[in-house]
Amino acid sequence: MRVLRATLPVVAGLAIFAGTLEAALRIVPRSIPTTVLLRFEPGLRTRIARGRFSTHDETILLERDDGGPKLRVWRPFIDKLYEIDDPGSRRVVTTDEIGFCNPPGTYRATPALDLLAIGDSFTWCHAIDAERTWASLVGRLTGLPSYNLGRGGQGPYEYVQILKRFGLSRSPRAVMLNVFEGNDLRDSEEFHRFRLDPSGAEAAPPPGWRGQRLARASYAYNVLRGGIDYLAEHGAQSRLEAEIDFRYRIGTDEHGTVFNRSQSDREEVLYARRVRAGHIDLALFDEALASFAELARRHRFEPIVLYTPSAHTVYREHVSFFDPAIADDLRRFSDAQRRHLATRAADLGYRFLDLTPHLRAAISGFEPGELLYFPTTLHYSPPGHEVVARAVAGLLVEIGVADPAAVVDGPGDREPAAGRGAGRATPSADRSTTGGTHGGASLRLTRPPARALGSAA
Repeated sequence: MRVLRATLPVVAGLAIFAGTLEAALRIVPRSIPTTVLLRFEPGLRTRIARGRFSTHDETILLERDDGGPKLRVWRPFIDKLYEIDDPGSRRVVTTDEIGFCNPPGTYRATPALDLLAIGDSFTWCHAIDAERTWASLVGRLTGLPSYNLGRGGQGPYEYVQILKRFGLSRSPRAVMLNVFEGNDLRDSEEFHRFRLDPSGAEAAPPPGWRGQRLARASYAYNVLRGGIDYLAEHGAQSRLEAEIDFRYRIGTDEHGTVFNRSQSDREEVLYARRVRAGHIDLALFDEALASFAELARRHRFEPIVLYTPSAHTVYREHVSFFDPAIADDLRRFSDAQRRHLATRAADLGYRFLDLTPHLRAAISGFEPGELLYFPTTLHYSPPGHEVVARAVAGLLVEIGVADPAAVVDGPGDREPAAGRGAGRATPSADRSTTGGTHGGASLRLTRPPARALGSAA
């Protein structure tokens, strides 16, 4: 009896704690960390995620031929929600008729697409209208039909798979594969890790979840069990990330704009340190790049690899990190990736366009104001997309894919041509790297003459 009296307060306290936690989580389900939510019982996870995150119900599983992890693309006409209020942003974007980010009807109505863009959320319409992405704008600048095959949350190996499934049938003249500085190395490593050990690459609840009444009903139970599972799997990395302060200010005084208040993407700092220490090899990119170049040779298109730098790289001369110790690691990380991709261009047979100098040229004489990246989500803002579109258009003119006489002054001047336009260019044998002066601020864009693109003068 004495033991019972001693344990009753403990049991009552635990019951009160569990009940309070359950009520709080049900009132504010957005407080559940994503890494923990991924380990919830599947049915409960889907109910909580709907309207906040994408769910499997909103995606289609894409068959792949490279032995990589599951690849999902959006279903047609799905609304994607963004929690962002930065100037120029949109909270809702809608997928097109095949699940990508383009004006509705483009894919079905255009059997031949001269320009294709593949990449992650820096190609996709992240919190902006489809018409304002660089992939869409470059079509308007050149008058060539373009299509955006970007898919957020993927890496170079997935970009190639998406190109195979949706792009090659459209007989492109040029394909732009957009590598993002911040996480494409991570995604490439995850691809290779999965091929080595397919059993452990994807977070999934253990089979014991199914059939458990408590797991199907209780938020608190799932949070506690999912949190324990996550810490068991990623405890060391979580502790390392927790020690990182990845906030920074663009602008040299207290009036500058703070970026990354939510401390997202701290893995970028960890990967920068791993590269500097020699613990990870940039050659993880190479198989995807080689596959891309080989597809170009077989299907006769110009393979162009773009490099999208992180915001802090573009604003390097104007940035101050809350933790100054990470600045040198990030600088070396950016420089190493750009050198590697430029070097491999000649070896593998693709063109390389480093967007860093073009974006930096656009902020010369910088004053805080219209930024090229959203401070909240660290993605291109509409002005950033415009700079990229001009740089890409400049390269397309330089290599003969776009007619210089047909390139217009601004992205909004006209719709892309409905047909093929200029005669089809054969991919050049010269794959020398590019990224210096063409396009961006240095390209003189002229209005098209009153004639059909590619027709005789």
